[in-house]
Amino acid sequence: LLAATNTNLETLGMLLGGGYVDKAAYLIAGDPGAGKSTLLLQACVAFAGPVKPRKKKVKKTKKKVKKKVVKVVATPPAEAAPEVEPEVHRTLYCSGEEAFEQVGARAGRIPGAAEKGPWIEFVATRNVPEIMGAILDVRPHLVVVDSIQEVGDEVIQGRFGGETQAANAIRSVMSCIRQNGFGTAVFVCHVRKDGDLAGAKKAEHLVDAV
Repeated sequence: LLAATNTNLETLGMLLGGGYVDKAAYLIAGDPGAGKSTLLLQACVAFAGPVKPRKKKVKKTKKKVKKKVVKVVATPPAEAAPEVEPEVHRTLYCSGEEAFEQVGARAGRIPGAAEKGPWIEFVATRNVPEIMGAILDVRPHLVVVDSIQEVGDEVIQGRFGGETQAANAIRSVMSCIRQNGFGTAVFVCHVRKDGDLAGAKKAEHLVDAV
């Protein structure tokens, strides 16, 4: 079984069944203005930054110790172990709807966002190839594409936001992530008035969870 990575947000972790699964794709849908973008900014802030090492549980056992005579032999001083750099989670937020100033203003209201800034990258584009280029450049552990009804590829036929473009966006991003070994992706889409997911009929079959 693949181990899940802690989201550092309790409710989101429960929703995802324990955390992010490496190279998995998630689709988060909701009504316009429901708070999807804010939730995922919070997710980026919570996830980004140095990873705290897990404490190993030491089992205490009582053993009878036999006294032994030990000869002391002079040994050369051991070399100091090299310092290991802490693991760092990087995130990439791709916005096809809002400019940097808009997203930055919202992020400014999230506690801890300023401190996590160095590990959160942002790109404002509707171009899927540019998103893939940013993934290769940043090498993030978490990618957010907000939203699939706003991004597309001019080489692919069909309007941006349509099923063909949405499906191609997910296929392209996930192919980039899986071939190069980068983290997890979360895609955002709106729920239409009729209750269906905008542009996501085909896309629902391309992700691991909706």
